[in-house]
Amino acid sequence: MRKKITSKTYLRDVSAYQLKLYYDDSKDYVICAKRIEKAKTPFVTSNGITLIDNNYYMLEITPLNENYNIRIYFNDKREIIEYYFDITNGNGIDSESNLPYYDDLYLDVIILGEKVYIDDEKELENACKKGKITKAEYKLAHQTADKLIEQIKTKTNKFINLDYNFYLSF
Repeated sequence: MRKKITSKTYLRDVSAYQLKLYYDDSKDYVICAKRIEKAKTPFVTSNGITLIDNNYYMLEITPLNENYNIRIYFNDKREIIEYYFDITNGNGIDSESNLPYYDDLYLDVIILGEKVYIDDEKELENACKKGKITKAEYKLAHQTADKLIEQIKTKTNKFINLDYNFYLSF
């Protein structure tokens, strides 16, 4: 399992960015908004989609009572490119940095346009085989992914239904 601090994730080829944190009044989620000012090189997926480039945006929503973290990629026009859900063993606020974190369980759910799919199944299986996660955590990852996909299909996930424009104002 890998602990990831949301303010630091997925920025390895980014040399300048702005960061804003929003703590929800209900205390059940935190939003980390990032505006990419300068990327050394664009981050392009294997299927040719640019997720990170100059003037692009990224929102990370960390629900404190769920077993997933959401990363939403936006282009320079603030249009959604992709939703990326990391399935987690838990989320919280790091006691040292006071920043949101999640314990990544390797399995991911991705929304690209109208398509919803699971990614990194092999990575999850290998983590279980190598003892990086337990069989219970393996099962939790699949149960969480199944529940999340159902919420996506029925449009009942409250985090997908948020108005993101407020968080993208830098």
